Amino acid sequence: MIRNRARRILIVCPASLQIQWRDQMRDKFGLDFRIVDASLMRELRRKRGIHVNPWMHFPRLITSIDFIKRERPLRLFKETLPNEGESIYPRRYDILVLDEAHNCAPAARGKYATDSLRTQALRLMVPHFEHKLFLTATPHNGYQESFSALLETLGRSAVRSGTMPDRKQLGAVMVRRLKSELPKKFDGSDRFPKRVIDAIEVRYTAEEKAVHAALKKYTKLRHQNVADNTERWRPSSCC
Repeated sequence: MIRNRARRILIVCPASLQIQWRDQMRDKFGLDFRIVDASLMRELRRKRGIHVNPWMHFPRLITSIDFIKRERPLRLFKETLPNEGESIYPRRYDILVLDEAHNCAPAARGKYATDSLRTQALRLMVPHFEHKLFLTATPHNGYQESFSALLETLGRSAVRSGTMPDRKQLGAVMVRRLKSELPKKFDGSDRFPKRVIDAIEVRYTAEEKAVHAALKKYTKLRHQNVADNTERWRPSSCC
């Protein structure tokens, strides 16, 4: 922004993090971001008419991935993009920040990765941003196809869906930071305490033991009479 290379910015995150992102950008950087949600759309329609497009009114925006994937918000976003056949350059937006990016990774199905509505919305947006920043603490969900497809969404030609990139290719698109790599505090201590797992013995009362025994007996009787595995593994209604 100081170099005048970033004006139109969109932060996409889970709905529960929208207010935190807005407050942090305001308090730490003095930047005003507007949250685009159903409430803002109602407000704009009331003040500026039913054909108002929230994506065109503010340069710095925050929205949730589950909001923008909906039919109407996504259609309004498409209206800000080039028409079919037109060049995407210069790009309409400058920076896309995707928080909790693993939520948008394609779902793994055998040897293939299947796009969800979140993934489809992301694929639509990404080509129209000059810069993309995906943030996540769990980039790999255990499925190689899903991981490589998420990297491909960044738009880097070196990464292809369905193939595992080598370390050099990963280094071009991915920065991994561990707690152990952070500098020490001023007194030489670690910034985060070491994780220590200790078993804590819980003593049950006689009444609690009786309830537990009755529940085990009930479960055993139900298993004896089930017709198939669907009923066998159905979540219990008691806890």
